[in-house]
Amino acid sequence: MFVFSFLSSPIFAEDLTSTNYKINGATLNSGGEATTSGTGNTKLLNTIGDFSGDPRAYSTNYRASVGEVEIFTAQVPKISCFETTTDGSSSCTTGPAYLNSGGMTRVCGPSGCYDRARFEIDAQGNPDDALYAVQISDDNFVSDIRAIDGVTHLPKTDASKTIDDYLTKADWETDETNVEGLVENTQYWIRAIALHGDFTETNPGTIATATTALPTVSFDLDIAPTTGGSTETSSPYNISFSNNTKLIPTGPTQTADDLIWIDAQTNAKGGLSVLIKGINGGLFSATANYTIDSITGDLDGTTEGFGIQKYSTSQLYDTGSGNGSLSAYTTLSSYGQVGNTVGIVDTVFSKVFDSTGPTYTGRLSLFLKARASTSATPETDYTESVIIVVVPRY
Repeated sequence: MFVFSFLSSPIFAEDLTSTNYKINGATLNSGGEATTSGTGNTKLLNTIGDFSGDPRAYSTNYRASVGEVEIFTAQVPKISCFETTTDGSSSCTTGPAYLNSGGMTRVCGPSGCYDRARFEIDAQGNPDDALYAVQISDDNFVSDIRAIDGVTHLPKTDASKTIDDYLTKADWETDETNVEGLVENTQYWIRAIALHGDFTETNPGTIATATTALPTVSFDLDIAPTTGGSTETSSPYNISFSNNTKLIPTGPTQTADDLIWIDAQTNAKGGLSVLIKGINGGLFSATANYTIDSITGDLDGTTEGFGIQKYSTSQLYDTGSGNGSLSAYTTLSSYGQVGNTVGIVDTVFSKVFDSTGPTYTGRLSLFLKARASTSATPETDYTESVIIVVVPRY
């Protein structure tokens, strides 16, 4: 028969030991300690008031803190937003303005993110220094339960989770994307666990879900003058040096009236490149069996040549709140000159435009310029076929 004696004196950390266990660093507001008589190996600890074992305070989706248990246990957190493909609006509130107003397409480009996501935590009243671990699954936690690494933000086995994977809400939400290494076109579920001091980890909170996008790239050509920045045309695509821009031996450098307009956009994390090459390496006449060679340089400083030159590049941003992760296009130096200095249209591909991140409705354009010498026999069949490709970097 056990006999319990109750001690009314304050309890200190060094008292909370037995031959079976030891609790380090514990403190109490008030309460007491009960010991078993005759055994010397068991001590019971409680505060004034009881921990609740009421089953109504628990479910698969929540765990309510009842009575004095609130001293020890953090509140079960929720996920306030989990997004991959939102466009034009967002449920996220703590990220950069371009994300909160424009959605994930302002981070990852058209269609949204194929390999990453953003979540934010609803702390449910936990203090700012509370820590959170986040779990992710591709089958709603049936058999796939992984943790999100607190450093790399990559999913890893839940068993490999360490204290470094518990971060504050502010630390989790610092980066605009805080889940990396996801698989395209896949539905994911996430949930959070809170921790505030020793022995206070909660059950997982409510689950949020999102589906990753597919990798996307789109590309279109149009032929129009400088005033036709929004003009849409269909193939075949032809540009002529004619009328006032006709090539005349020993004449001045001419610029074709129409330009090549290029629409290119992608959600590729590494951006994309626009590459151009020619079939002939210049303007070739089969009749004259002669080529006005394409060159890199100033056409006004040479007797003959053909090449291309950037007219403009534009990139749609969320103009009211910054550029986000969307990238502007840059022009390779040979093609970004002024006057009549051009870049070559070679028989191998040359990079003309480049971006370092996702692009959204990029619009690019190129002048065609040429000059003929007395060596070029006048004929009407000087032509070049230009091939343009875009290369996304996933």
